[in-house]
Amino acid sequence: MAWTDADAARVQKEIIAPFEEWTFRMPPEQWAKWKQEPEPPTGPMPKLSAADEKRGFAVWSRHYLECVYPHTSPRAEDLNPELRAFATPGEFEPVNFIVRPLRDLTDVNISVSAVGPVPAKDIEVRRVRYMLARPNYTVLHRCRVVPDVLERFDRGCLYADALKAGENARFWLTLRVPDNAPAGEYRGSVTFTSTGGKAVVPIKLRVLPFKLREDPTKLFGIYYHHPLDRAAEAKDDVSREYFRRKADLEHADMVAHGTRNAVLSLWCPAADKDGKFDIKWDTLAEKVAMWRKHGFVGPMVMGINSGGVYAKYMKEYPGSHLRGVKDPPEEFSREMTAMVRAIEAGRKERGWPEFLYYPVDEPSTDPASVNFMVKVLKACKAAGVRTYVTADPTHEQFEPMRPFIDVWSTQPFAPDRETILADMKARKVEYWCYPNHVNGENDHTPVTGARMTYGFGFWRSGFLTLNPWIYQASAGNPWNYLDGSSMDFFNRSEPDGAPIPVAMWEAYREGYDDYRYIHTLEQLIAEAKKGGKPAAQEAAAKAEQELKFVWDSIRVQLKYKHDDLWSPAEFDVYRWMVARQILAVQGALRRN
Repeated sequence: MAWTDADAARVQKEIIAPFEEWTFRMPPEQWAKWKQEPEPPTGPMPKLSAADEKRGFAVWSRHYLECVYPHTSPRAEDLNPELRAFATPGEFEPVNFIVRPLRDLTDVNISVSAVGPVPAKDIEVRRVRYMLARPNYTVLHRCRVVPDVLERFDRGCLYADALKAGENARFWLTLRVPDNAPAGEYRGSVTFTSTGGKAVVPIKLRVLPFKLREDPTKLFGIYYHHPLDRAAEAKDDVSREYFRRKADLEHADMVAHGTRNAVLSLWCPAADKDGKFDIKWDTLAEKVAMWRKHGFVGPMVMGINSGGVYAKYMKEYPGSHLRGVKDPPEEFSREMTAMVRAIEAGRKERGWPEFLYYPVDEPSTDPASVNFMVKVLKACKAAGVRTYVTADPTHEQFEPMRPFIDVWSTQPFAPDRETILADMKARKVEYWCYPNHVNGENDHTPVTGARMTYGFGFWRSGFLTLNPWIYQASAGNPWNYLDGSSMDFFNRSEPDGAPIPVAMWEAYREGYDDYRYIHTLEQLIAEAKKGGKPAAQEAAAKAEQELKFVWDSIRVQLKYKHDDLWSPAEFDVYRWMVARQILAVQGALRRN
């Protein structure tokens, strides 16, 4: 659409504004059905300085794990902050500041300086975008405004150049410490400017003299709507290239957040009249190539088409979560075994990592569902493979399935640590967790629970793997969380396919780092106890006591969401307690 300068104001008011309202909400007759819930209490506004009043804004900060809503008021101690962080070489670490405009601000800009060894180009600046979201992903007609998406902030991006009076604007800075950064304390700053004036916010970074170690016995994965599936369906080269680029950028983003595994699927229709399987290897081969390019690790959870084989014999599909399943004939089991054998032969021929065969998602506890699961799992096991099931092993209805399950993937951290460790030792079964409660199924804002789940809670649980649903899901407009049967959630995308994180995704990475701090200390303690001289062994004993204190401080829960957790600042205190012991044991070992 084109218009003259003379018509610009009218077009904006009568055409563009209503269109944007429709796009980010919905048609008026639909929006009338929704009830928008109020913000949490904002708290009293502290007295601001004359300088703040004159320039028309205040600058403050809260821990990034604390939700700041559009009208949350700062406390007096939040004003005029110094942003502080500690990190190791190669680590990402977030800091943030908030601008509270006292009047409308335009011509907004942010610039950052280097912070010691961290160059300005390695400090990512994003702005927290408020979204209308549902209380959980299936609720209809109830919503509220929540802090969610971390949009890239520069002079050319949407909403970058103006801030509305009285509405908080939170700016999220992520520092990436170089791999070769020397230890020390460093200073830098971030400068906010607008029509009202400017504010310089100091940054203090302490780089620690050690690198975090990876635990090869733990795996951080995720469910994933793979863009390469879309590329395979695309009708033109431009679309195919877009989805390939999107997949590549998202894999790199996963690795940067500690995630090195994704649930995949292989399309294989039921056998033809000659008993042959037309397995679609090409798309999976692209996925495996990308997996290897980005250093992902196995095993690969592989969804297979048990529903298609069932439909061949029953002339209908079993339904979501096997709600309508009936008992199939023995020919079904024989064909499932043949299909798995054919897939397994192709996997071995291509030299790919092990597949964990995943025939059904979240079966119900209904007797017909359990009976079917026993039949399909036995059929898979007959092909000499390991099986993967998403079900809660504490439900006694699933007991008949137990002998045929190699990997239990369960939503809560259940059973308890002692039970799963004993079972894993006795039967070589594995326990994984898909913690959907810190992704979007319940609430977009429990970022504290996400960090606990991925770090201290994971360590305490005894589980081997985390793989929640899902890296990205959209229904309808990906920037409207209300216009589908379920809410869109987790990471969004730039127009070119580059990922846009949400705050909770960043909390995953912080939890992953918490776990790496703990694992690094555990490894150093073991080294000091095994080969260290008395001073090193003494340091290891003290570190063990401190680590036990942290262990005992965790209030163990099946699902860490937002209740009965540490305060946001406590997470950093406990991480620093672990880091301090790393320094002590490392120093004692070096003095050896």
